[in-house]
Amino acid sequence: MLELKNVKKHYMVKASPLSKSNVVKAVDGISFNVKKGESFGLIGESGSGKSTLGHLICRLIPLTEGNIIYNNQDISKIKGKSLQHLRKDIQVIVQSGKEILDPKMTIREHLEAPLRVHNICKQKEYNGRIIALLHDVGLTDDVLEKYPSALSGGMLQRVTIARVLAIEPKLIICDEPVSALDVSIQGLIINLLMDLKEKYDFTYVFITHNLKVIKHICSRIGVIKDGLMVEIGQTHEILNAPKSDYAKILVASMLDEVHQND
Repeated sequence: MLELKNVKKHYMVKASPLSKSNVVKAVDGISFNVKKGESFGLIGESGSGKSTLGHLICRLIPLTEGNIIYNNQDISKIKGKSLQHLRKDIQVIVQSGKEILDPKMTIREHLEAPLRVHNICKQKEYNGRIIALLHDVGLTDDVLEKYPSALSGGMLQRVTIARVLAIEPKLIICDEPVSALDVSIQGLIINLLMDLKEKYDFTYVFITHNLKVIKHICSRIGVIKDGLMVEIGQTHEILNAPKSDYAKILVASMLDEVHQND
């Protein structure tokens, strides 16, 4: 479904006395593929380039170099209506609903917007569609006239997931989808995402440092360091016997974090 070929994203920055170069190589030649129905994980420490890679796949930012192939179509440079059509197929779930939900809009308005923008259904069908979306994510229709400030973090994340479901995407980029939630809520959202994948046959790309997400959802993972893919393979192989020195350190730190939370 998805193939990245030597993808790069470089930024020009003002040179400083401590830096010999004014080029920041956020992503510097990454290649991998994701099969339809797969859950592929991207892991790495903060600043490694994994979120930038997610933005590139969604075409939220332009590439510096390389190619992104989606369903046999090169989407690296598409614009206009072609890009708008792609937005329907590829969606992103971010860390927290607070980042993207307008505090002045009700939950109903937030869920109606994608239906209207992408012409998902007729206006007279909005209400039934919205209630079905809420049920899919474990919410009831009594939240519809509420504003985001009235909902908990876990409920807000369920709303953001419902907004993504409304568009009927095929590929979903999950950018740290549970990192902003309490540990007690994280497992519920992970289980929800797994249930939705089974129901709708989604393809996931998970950007995460959460070991629970990696173990329970991701069939394969790629390890990123300084904009480079240093290791890629089956999840159980990398978690149990990482080959690269960086992957060994990263996995060990993830295990330490899990033990601290337990």
